[in-house]
Amino acid sequence: LVFVWQNQRSDNAITDEQGKTVRLCRMTMHGKTRPSPTQGADIREGALIADEESSRALAAATSKTGALTLSFVTQISDATKDGVVVCYGMPGKPAALMVEQKSGELVATLTADGRTSVTLGKIMPNAPQHWAVVIEKTGIRSLKDGKLTARKEGPVSMKNWVQASLHFGRDADGGNSWRGWIEGIEILDRALSDQEIAMLHDTAAAEWSKRKPAPRIVVEAELVESSKTPDPVNIRPYLRS
Repeated sequence: LVFVWQNQRSDNAITDEQGKTVRLCRMTMHGKTRPSPTQGADIREGALIADEESSRALAAATSKTGALTLSFVTQISDATKDGVVVCYGMPGKPAALMVEQKSGELVATLTADGRTSVTLGKIMPNAPQHWAVVIEKTGIRSLKDGKLTARKEGPVSMKNWVQASLHFGRDADGGNSWRGWIEGIEILDRALSDQEIAMLHDTAAAEWSKRKPAPRIVVEAELVESSKTPDPVNIRPYLRS
């Protein structure tokens, strides 16, 4: 692993062979993004952005091995709204790797060496789905829910990868906003086999089966009075940030 973010409650730690923590992977929520009911990220008019140290480690590892596996879980309520789910790139430049929601499907595009696109599969609204993109020197593969959906054969080079920003929910320029839940993010510096990815899906699916929907409560209320917003000058210094 070179990057991991399971959810808000997980350690999200990269460990060595002895189990010692080497690095923690941190993400910050931007815009209206907030924790999802499953402690992942509910992205809406914003993004989930990885820390600079993680982005630097990702670029160093993948350019050295020439391979990458991106694995993540989404739950999307509106399959008709397009947007950028994952972006690894710099502002003003073509993204090295981008996963987009287009016309009810997820599509991955790699621009590290030329331009190659594969379709991950169709979105099933309001249900968790596991997605994976595998990049290796001989081509690129995509999988949905542990099953192969596309394969593009041909030489792929990632030697020109440079440190960039890792965004979830929009592109590096802050546009093409996406809306949905995301969690279970893992990036490795090698190409996982189809069998290994199937195991990742099975592990995620076992976790989904344990989840119970939160009880729904409907409140009918009438606004009687609104509190006044205090002037910033009158509450200096504000220490409860």
